[in-house]
Amino acid sequence: MSSRSVSRGRAGTGKSAAERPPRRQAAHAAEVPVERVAVGRVAGAHGLRGEIAVDVLSDVPGRFAPGASLLLTAAGAPPRPVVVAAARNFTSRHKDRLLLSLQGIADRTAAEALRGALLEVDAAAVPPAPEGSYYHYDLVGCRCIDRRAGELGDVAEVVEGGGGDPLRVVSPACGDEPARELLLPFVDAYLAEVDVAGRRILWDLPEGLIEACGSAS
Repeated sequence: MSSRSVSRGRAGTGKSAAERPPRRQAAHAAEVPVERVAVGRVAGAHGLRGEIAVDVLSDVPGRFAPGASLLLTAAGAPPRPVVVAAARNFTSRHKDRLLLSLQGIADRTAAEALRGALLEVDAAAVPPAPEGSYYHYDLVGCRCIDRRAGELGDVAEVVEGGGGDPLRVVSPACGDEPARELLLPFVDAYLAEVDVAGRRILWDLPEGLIEACGSAS
């Protein structure tokens, strides 16, 4: 998961804190302590000298400063330590993208081999989320209950860029009830309690919102 954070929004707005657990971790496994969080994802090589374009998944200042130590995790390979040699902004349509040089990656072939890899840090290196905010991995896996409608399902994902960072809440099929997905705005107006330690979110949703935000399968 990434280390971005989500804030409880007001009047229909909200945002989440970055630094998230990797997507390969199942949402229902969120009760297991997170050991590493993703701070970037390698989008591909840039130029001929080993630079990589990285989609940033962190709000932490200095996360990619020269000299910073990260863990590089590619598919099918164990994490290996890398050190940032240089970092610069990438002027493109991708606002959250950086160009990084890593020590030991000196040519385009080596850089291109990292496409899709995650840059991670130990969970212990993630600072506390700002007051009123929650890291994605704080929320993923939380059981959701509405005061009137009861059980809603578990948080499967924080949807960034969705107008207030809504939570995707999934409930499996049960008896005659089909599986259902809800996209719920993470805003103070609809939240009664967020109990991260108890892995529980209590909602106070207005009448009709569940039907408007849901889809069955």
